[in-house]
Amino acid sequence: MSTPETLAELGRLPQLEVDAATAYAAAISAAGPGALREELSLFQADHRRRALALHEAFARLRACPPEIRPNVRGAAIGARQAPAGRPRPRDLVAALSGNARLAGDVYASALARPLPPEVREAVERALGEERRHLERLQRPPAPALA
Repeated sequence: MSTPETLAELGRLPQLEVDAATAYAAAISAAGPGALREELSLFQADHRRRALALHEAFARLRACPPEIRPNVRGAAIGARQAPAGRPRPRDLVAALSGNARLAGDVYASALARPLPPEVREAVERALGEERRHLERLQRPPAPALA
């Protein structure tokens, strides 16, 4: 894979991580205190760390990282219809599970392409973490989460 193709593929990944961290921030705020909030905070930290790692990957390739913008579509949906109250924990988990599946698909797609070894390693690690997030989110909820 040539450098421009590599950068185009990698360019989607930092945005994905920033969007995921933003989604976790909203879910953490809505979750209220407790075990769910603590676990979501750990997942959010994973996304922030991965965004920084991807930024560093661009630097190692001597390339300018892509500009990261808030997800306009998500912001527009949120502005059109605010939640009627605090979402139920299982609704938060369902939404975040969908995000984790999407992120996993994007990382799997990136791995289907030739990548520099250090970048491949970071993407493989990210895919593994997303799978762990999804596995944890799909576990039957504790009674307090139902």
